Amino acid sequence: MKESIRTLFANATTQNPTLLETRTSGYERRNSALFTTRDFMNRHNRAQDESRLPEAVFLAHGEIGHAHEDTSSHLYVSRGDARILIEKGWPERHRLAVPRHYWVKNILGVADTYLIIYGPRDETEMTTLEVILRRSIGCMTGQDIDPIEWKFIV
Repeated sequence: MKESIRTLFANATTQNPTLLETRTSGYERRNSALFTTRDFMNRHNRAQDESRLPEAVFLAHGEIGHAHEDTSSHLYVSRGDARILIEKGWPERHRLAVPRHYWVKNILGVADTYLIIYGPRDETEMTTLEVILRRSIGCMTGQDIDPIEWKFIV
């Protein structure tokens, strides 16, 4: 599964080079992470795209998520997807994610829809992770992308 997950994240970037790039995670500086491109962030600013893009993309400085060696992943998802995924038992809300209604300000830069996704155990669950990642990218960029290949490097 580790190689499939690495391939999934790498291919997301390879298949969408004008939208995505890989850089060192701002949250976990030892992991590579999937980001919106710097051009994407330069074209979109909070005031201009407040209604179209989630607050999380600005709070996270374009970081969408990253995979861990244990096969779990941290990803931002939409509020609706977060609710469904948590109900289905796939993830948990990240322990530093601050729900919007809390009176404590979000000083750590972790929005409320940042989840830890449990690692897939087989090909069926790997396919589910691909869908979650694709929806995460769609949420954070406002653009739907084609399915991401995870069985080989493009």
